[in-house]
Amino acid sequence: MKKFIVFLALQLTLITQAQVSTISLDDIATHEGQVVTICEKVTGTHQTNGNNVFLNFGKPFPNHAMTIVIFAKDLPHFSYEPKIFLLEKTICVTGKIISYKGKFEIIVNKEEDIVIASKPQ
Repeated sequence: MKKFIVFLALQLTLITQAQVSTISLDDIATHEGQVVTICEKVTGTHQTNGNNVFLNFGKPFPNHAMTIVIFAKDLPHFSYEPKIFLLEKTICVTGKIISYKGKFEIIVNKEEDIVIASKPQ
């Protein structure tokens, strides 16, 4: 019975992951509240006094189209400094698009949530 439950949980995870769509930066508004994958170049970074890290896509701040947010409590889950290491790299992030103060963002909690793209987009 225990093996069946583990098998079922694995199957549900695979089905859920298969339903995640990859979108472009131009389409983020139509996918608010959905879990998606987006691959874009990090055009700017910022680290607050509280150590939260922001990775911006699109135009420079404050005209950026979207932000990837890494809270200070989650930085120990990274083997590198996201603010420095990811600047100017094309990354793919999967997560739920939310709106905060009129801008779209995805909150990530661990290094595995960000994949560095092998080719620039």
